[in-house]
Amino acid sequence: MSKKNTCLFGTPILLAFFLFFNIEKASASFEIDEESPSEIERLISHYKSTLPTIGNNLSPETIIDFLQLFSQKDEVDGREKLIKKTRKLMKTNAPLHFILPGFPFKSFNEKKVISPGEIDLADVLALTTLDHLCQEIGKIYEAGACVTIIPDAIRISCFLGVQTQRDDYISNLRNLLPSECLHIKEIHEFESMPTTGKPLEEVALFLSERDTDGIEKDPYIPFVRHELDCPFYYKKIKEEILAKVRTQRTFRDSFPEELKESVQELSYDEFALYLTEAIQNNDENQETYKALMRTLKTQFSLKTMIKKCALINAQEAKQLSGYISDLFEGYENYLRLSVNQHHKDISQKLPFQMILGSHITPWHNTLFINSKEEILLASRNKFEDGYLKEESYRGVSIKWISQSK
Repeated sequence: MSKKNTCLFGTPILLAFFLFFNIEKASASFEIDEESPSEIERLISHYKSTLPTIGNNLSPETIIDFLQLFSQKDEVDGREKLIKKTRKLMKTNAPLHFILPGFPFKSFNEKKVISPGEIDLADVLALTTLDHLCQEIGKIYEAGACVTIIPDAIRISCFLGVQTQRDDYISNLRNLLPSECLHIKEIHEFESMPTTGKPLEEVALFLSERDTDGIEKDPYIPFVRHELDCPFYYKKIKEEILAKVRTQRTFRDSFPEELKESVQELSYDEFALYLTEAIQNNDENQETYKALMRTLKTQFSLKTMIKKCALINAQEAKQLSGYISDLFEGYENYLRLSVNQHHKDISQKLPFQMILGSHITPWHNTLFINSKEEILLASRNKFEDGYLKEESYRGVSIKWISQSK
């Protein structure tokens, strides 16, 4: 064979070898990248490593000891009663079933959360905490455990007009459930009950018709005040008041007809400024303007709004608790978790921290990760120096605040 032929014959062989080697190398590189965890997956793994683990002995005492690590309360009542109940449930060899009313909707207060109304990493890690509870119990109790999350705040979301955002929030929660141990079920999804298949507005009406005697309002006022103290609700309330004013007789019959069209598109604040200037200029219609201004100021009372929401919240808390108790046969075959840390009788409601180490809820606060990768939960305005992080996780855009870039 001539040198020329050898050269021509060898070239494609060398080329093929070169391509094969580099394709293998590129493929290996691609596989490594594909297996590398995302930032959120790494943070979830890190957070799980900080959570308490269950003891090795299979006993109700071991399980209750483990559960109490998530409330971090030293002085409680009802422990022996809860152990007795857990022992009875374990004898059935069925999964321990926990009920948790919570995850109502994401706060709209920009002082408290990153993106008003939108799910974030705080909610993801809260689900991680619940899943960890189930996985740990499954290590010693073969039947395992599961948690049914029942989103509350039905009437509040209807009253505040955030049903659509609430639906989106809960839909994203479903997409982010870590395992089949967690379930989300809304009141109107239960079978054989008066609210089956009903829209939220009808569910809210159903709850409002239940007994409301003896409701304690005061404990709910701080929560409602913090939730409503934000631009989202200010603007919404003002728009509703302005729309109401435009339908009243004073505006309909006494406001100059030739000026109605010019003020029709004005916002609450713009209309209030218009009236103020007209009154100062001694406009011939200033009595009408003064009456409209009084109506605007009287109607826009955040204090009144807070009281009304606090009453609704208190009513729903009591009514929903009673309704869920009916659904689950008075919790005879279930264990009740609660985000409320004030319960002392753990046999009735076991206080549970959604983010370990924090007594506040993830859906009304912001998650912050400091330079030591410690996970903190607090109001958004307390993290002025942090960097906003965002990553897609299971098809949902997730945000958090980090001290590191």
